[in-house]
Amino acid sequence: PHLPLSSLRLLVPPLRLMSACMWQVAQERNVDQYEKLAEFITLVTEMAPELLNYKQRTQVILGLRARIILEFLKKVDPIDCNAIQEHLKIFQKSTTNCKEEEDQDGEVEISKLAFVELVQTLLSDKYEKDKFLQEVFPAMYGARFDTVLQILVWEFFYRLEEFLPVPSFSKVSSVFDLSSSDFQFEQFVSDHDDLRKILQHQKQRQKLTKSEFSFMSDTILSTLASKQASVASDHTDSLRDGKGGGCSDVETDDSSTEPDPSNSQLQERGKSPPPSSPCSEEAGVAG
Repeated sequence: PHLPLSSLRLLVPPLRLMSACMWQVAQERNVDQYEKLAEFITLVTEMAPELLNYKQRTQVILGLRARIILEFLKKVDPIDCNAIQEHLKIFQKSTTNCKEEEDQDGEVEISKLAFVELVQTLLSDKYEKDKFLQEVFPAMYGARFDTVLQILVWEFFYRLEEFLPVPSFSKVSSVFDLSSSDFQFEQFVSDHDDLRKILQHQKQRQKLTKSEFSFMSDTILSTLASKQASVASDHTDSLRDGKGGGCSDVETDDSSTEPDPSNSQLQERGKSPPPSSPCSEEAGVAG
């Protein structure tokens, strides 16, 4: 069953969610949304060109924009020449920022010029346009063309996911200062029903194994169970009765029976806590 978007936002970071939506556009060959997909890939690869090599970047962006233009020719009758001309201008400006060695044979520019000339011919000659759409388009811009586009889009999002992995809560905490922000916790989970839905969904899909974390400190429970009003009065009562006070029992219990949680168990799980983590602090108290 599909989850509502409001629940997905709790599980998936915004950029990852956007990537999933964009990938769905490519999967479904939803040409009406190719403009947004091309703009997104252009924006990201301008900032991080290493995600794809030059030929890959060029082919995915020009391929998407070419399909947008051809879709106008297929669907719109009479043809909106002004809209197509605007798209052709964008097409010609696409991927112009390249090093000379990246397009030594000029293949990219040759391909761009040839496609623009083709579209201009189709705009001016209805017979040629009809012939192209009936014979050439299915053969050259059909399933094979779309499949190659999908592969390139997949590679782009796969590389983006590698480049921007979802950080752990501890890493996010290290770069985020609550004291410098004026916010309410409710902005993260405004509707508890959304959280319940995502947890229920995960329970149905994935069985949660029993925790292997064996830290068994009773410090909190033993402290709560103590009825002493003050350390001094408790110590006096203990001396009078000739018995160990509740506080001393707790301290002795902590030092003698509590396991040392300082990193050994967490390291076994690949989750060694930082020096300032709660586990490290508890270890210091226990020691």
